Amino acid sequence: MRGAVDGWDFKQYVLGTLFYRFISENFTSYMEAGDDSIYYAELSDDIITDDIKDDAIKTKGYFIYPSQLFANVAASAHTNESLNTDP
Repeated sequence: MRGAVDGWDFKQYVLGTLFYRFISENFTSYMEAGDDSIYYAELSDDIITDDIKDDAIKTKGYFIYPSQLFANVAASAHTNESLNTDP
């Protein structure tokens, strides 16, 4: 499965991916604030205002656009040939 990847490098990759998933899910929960009518992952990046972004950064310490959430990146990974180089 790992091929020629060193065990430590593989571990860093997996832990980094798990952390990215955790902060994506945590941020989604924060943005939805328990409101079942809001699905942050399905929103367009265009509706995110600077005020929303600034407030999230002040409160959470980071910001993730809906298109950059783990769930959305994972869903499109099989068709994204530049997945490793996309910002």
